[in-house]
Amino acid sequence: MANRDYWQKRFAILEESQMNKGAAYFHELEKQYRKAAADIEKDLLKWYTRLAVNNEISMAEAKKLLSGNELEEFRWTVEEYIEKGRTLNYTDKWAKQLENASARVHISRLEAMKIQTQQAIEELYGNELDSFDQFMRDVYTEGYYRTGYEIQKGVGVGKNLMQIDKRKIDKVISKPWAADGSNFSSRIWKQKNQLVSELHTQITQAAIRGQTPEQAIKVIKERFNVSSGQAGRLVMTETAYFHSAGQLDMYKELGVEEYEITAVLDNKTSEICQALDGTHRPLSEFEPGVTAPPFHCWCRTTTVPYFDDEFTEGEMRAARDEDGKTYEVPSNMTYPEWKDTFVGIDSEKPEKHIKLGVGSKSKNGTTTKVELGKIDVNDADALFDNFSEQIRNNENETAVVVDKNGNVFQFISDSNESVDLFDVDLDGAYILHNHPEIHGILSFGEDDFIFLKEHQNVFMRCCNVEYDC
Repeated sequence: MANRDYWQKRFAILEESQMNKGAAYFHELEKQYRKAAADIEKDLLKWYTRLAVNNEISMAEAKKLLSGNELEEFRWTVEEYIEKGRTLNYTDKWAKQLENASARVHISRLEAMKIQTQQAIEELYGNELDSFDQFMRDVYTEGYYRTGYEIQKGVGVGKNLMQIDKRKIDKVISKPWAADGSNFSSRIWKQKNQLVSELHTQITQAAIRGQTPEQAIKVIKERFNVSSGQAGRLVMTETAYFHSAGQLDMYKELGVEEYEITAVLDNKTSEICQALDGTHRPLSEFEPGVTAPPFHCWCRTTTVPYFDDEFTEGEMRAARDEDGKTYEVPSNMTYPEWKDTFVGIDSEKPEKHIKLGVGSKSKNGTTTKVELGKIDVNDADALFDNFSEQIRNNENETAVVVDKNGNVFQFISDSNESVDLFDVDLDGAYILHNHPEIHGILSFGEDDFIFLKEHQNVFMRCCNVEYDC
């Protein structure tokens, strides 16, 4: 059976991969916020130009009713909003407001501005809720199965597992877990309502104060940046929670009796995580947000299974399935192989592993593959700019791959010599990988050039503690 160092190392990698997945998702979400802000700025600038007298927004002009042409144009716009609502996740309240606005004969310019602004926000948050829900389901499922894989591999014994029931995931997703009794869905709607209220107030105050159009737009842009930051905190905190919830359910499934808290110890580690690092508790006391991660926003702390000295490294614990059979898990079994064997879900056969790094001929090390979602392939460089800051100081080899279809994968090795790339189409792919400092300050090494010679339709970037190349 694996020792304590094994559990800490493997589960730290698992936690990091999930948080990187959350960061990649937020990267995409940020683009949606920027687009919504740009759309609102464009619409408001058009309105403010109409309302400006001597380059100052006039309340008298804002209160004027829409003219015949303006009203007709506004109705066309609202009808488009209503049509979009047939596929978007509008609230019943907003759908009713749009129907009422479409039927009105008299409406002021100020009211029309507020409706157009709110529509952009409703679309933004409706789309966010849908994607957020699916993303958190994926985080929980990945945390559940990956935890099972690491435990069964570390213990050396496996048993068949049932595929997660959708109703179980629904229950986990909808359950409030924070002290305020809210789940992520209610938090998203709360943030939306707050943004709508503040932007409506700003639109009115801009007219009252006689601000210039540029001044009014600047305030709105700053407020959107605040909302984007709130979304980031929500994404990373909920990612940590649902990863933790997935771990807990697998611990229960595999009969783990105690868990240990393991923190990332660096100059960013919070006092509470420092204090709890290394402590262990009965699984019955596992409560995310209280006795288990996340303990705060942006929490990077994880848990590992805790075993007493009854079992030592090299020994095997017996685990029996319902049919009485005992299964051994080889130490070199990959995650896709484990999932196909014990979970009963069809998975593709692993492709040939391709090693990347200064020790690409070495057979040492195990690599964990994590799917991080999908992006526009043209944004690969921007994504790599973010990831290079995260992985440049890593002691072990790490790679991020964006395939030609925009699918993003991270490969995390427990070796400082090489990282394996597998189950990914490298034709036309973009690759970023780090060079651990232990090998010196390298740009492209001999192994990199050999790799590029063998894979000529690949775009590669490297990073180290000093620079990118």
